[in-house]
Amino acid sequence: MFSGAVKIAPDALNDFIAPSQDCVVALDGVALRRRKPREDDAMAVDAEPTSTFTPTMTQGDALKVSLSDCLACSGCVTSAESVLLEQQSVDEFAQACARARSDGTSVVVASVSPQSLMSLSEAYGLGVEETRARLGGLLKAGFGAARAFDTSFSRDIALVETFAEFTEWMRDGARTPMLASACPGWVCYAEKTHGELAVPHMATTKSPQQIMGRFVKSAVARELGVPAHNVYHVSVMPCYDKKLEATRDDFESDGVKDVDVVLTTGEVALLLEKAGLCHLRDAPANDFDAFVSTNEQAPESVCAAPAVSGSGGYAEYVFRRAAAELFNAPITGEIDWVKMRNADMREATLTINGEAVLRVAVAYGFRNIQNLVRSIKLKKSKHHFVEIMACPSGCLNGGGQIPAREGTANKELIDRLDDTYRENARARPMADVSTLYREWIGGNPGSSNAREALRTQYHIRAKSVGVVQLNSW
Repeated sequence: MFSGAVKIAPDALNDFIAPSQDCVVALDGVALRRRKPREDDAMAVDAEPTSTFTPTMTQGDALKVSLSDCLACSGCVTSAESVLLEQQSVDEFAQACARARSDGTSVVVASVSPQSLMSLSEAYGLGVEETRARLGGLLKAGFGAARAFDTSFSRDIALVETFAEFTEWMRDGARTPMLASACPGWVCYAEKTHGELAVPHMATTKSPQQIMGRFVKSAVARELGVPAHNVYHVSVMPCYDKKLEATRDDFESDGVKDVDVVLTTGEVALLLEKAGLCHLRDAPANDFDAFVSTNEQAPESVCAAPAVSGSGGYAEYVFRRAAAELFNAPITGEIDWVKMRNADMREATLTINGEAVLRVAVAYGFRNIQNLVRSIKLKKSKHHFVEIMACPSGCLNGGGQIPAREGTANKELIDRLDDTYRENARARPMADVSTLYREWIGGNPGSSNAREALRTQYHIRAKSVGVVQLNSW
């Protein structure tokens, strides 16, 4: 049915939303013939899918499905299925690097998520700093990247801008809760399944990946003396859905994508193969580049969240800064998180004079997301801000991460990754976020310049015929 460009990895389907349905791409060159759904088509998540059409197959060219098709569909490729399409693959990245080397006018810039670094460090038995240096060497010496960055710095910017947006919501009396939108799996699900309900609640601050993409195609391009369209930006992420995020039309300027290709953590092993290396330690050491000048004094983004979570720390950051700046009640110790339905659904409450004035929550995994959406629909949600991630346990458990070794429980692996992430987050050099806003953005958080560079929009997308209802959750 599909060309060899599409590959589904069974071990990455841990947050599958619904059974497969018909592809929106016609298989015979004409519109798909669908039967009208009956009321009894709704089914539980573990039910077998019902075929809704019988395609007439003809001989011809191999069928190609674009990522734009997937974004407009509620079917087989939905959330964190391992989708490798030809424009988002290791081969495409290697070809782009070869073109850059041969034409002499293009440059390659790489950015790597801290979650990917933690996973690679664990998988290859290297310290985080050595992992960063070896990966930098692989990308620079092996594939000719001119720069390699850690997206922790763009995460700092995302946190600051998210809080600026949150204060606007609270000031203007917007509908709460405000829902974080850094997870593309959640975004796709919200747009296609609960558009009219969810989209008005979604924060519009871009994800760290897309903020980094904008920075690379503007500030880094200027520094390197090349136009944006001659900069090829590769992003290494823990999640397959980041491939979908990078292809959104919202994340391009004048037809130039902010992120050209996304590779998962697991695909780094394929990069090693292409470079003729057997182990990451065999790569030369060449450390990452500084996002901007660093200093010993942590910026507001990290001062406010001394122990960030493995998914970015949005809820903790908003809670701490809102408590200090909106309610004059700074929190100096650990936040008292209260488990709700399970460990992936928890909340924190700020109480002043016996009154709960601020509530934030964390919801990881689609079962918890579904319960959250239901509470919003029934107007029962009492939270002001919710950090949402599609994968159970968050980004460290993303579908693109390197799985646990045989004999090691996944929870044990995630716990180790989380400990390493937190330790590394506290020890890493800190970017001066104020300088970034002043020199790159040209304005303060929430300013018109910041809105133009750091925020986006989300869309209410039409549901495809045959969308499975998850009423049983």
